[in-house]
Amino acid sequence: MAINACDFGWECVRNFGLFQLSMNFIRYYPLAGLAFFIFWVWKKGYFEKYRIQKNFPKWEKVVYEIKQSAVTMVMFSLVAVISFSLQKLGYLPRALYFNISEHSWAYTIFSFILITVWHETWFYWAHRLMHHKKVYTFVHAIHHKSVNPSPLAAYNFHWAEAFLEAIYVVPFISLVPIHFGVFIFHTFYAMIMNIWWHLGYEFFPKGWA
Repeated sequence: MAINACDFGWECVRNFGLFQLSMNFIRYYPLAGLAFFIFWVWKKGYFEKYRIQKNFPKWEKVVYEIKQSAVTMVMFSLVAVISFSLQKLGYLPRALYFNISEHSWAYTIFSFILITVWHETWFYWAHRLMHHKKVYTFVHAIHHKSVNPSPLAAYNFHWAEAFLEAIYVVPFISLVPIHFGVFIFHTFYAMIMNIWWHLGYEFFPKGWA
């Protein structure tokens, strides 16, 4: 990755920030939008039996989710830029590697499992924190405005919640060796799962839980 190889400076940080921001927008809106089109427009009737709530929210709510998702992606990009800058300055170690031969394929697969478990653990405790009565009203209530969520509610976060959603990657990529491609795949996986959880449909049988 050419941006990663640049010497630290304003141009390097700016280019990295623009790359992060564009990557977040380019992958989130099309994928969430595609899910919205398939489940809420094109095949709406076919999937109706799986709807959790029979009524669909007003369009104004969906527009709000779209706008608030942009706040989240800006925060995601900001966390990435700060982490990148601190690594460039030598204040943070970096365990990301780009040559697959540096570790075995078995470890490469294991690292994906490891970061997924770490993400789920972080999310569990961060989510519990955000449901604390002294935090919920100011932070997490934004997300729960989507009581009848669309796929575009996946990133409908208050900026502080978006920070908590993003910061988990920093200690991991600083301390645990993980291939850059595996890390990017993990972020795609996490985003797709998040969109799925906000579809407004339940595909698993009642006894699944």
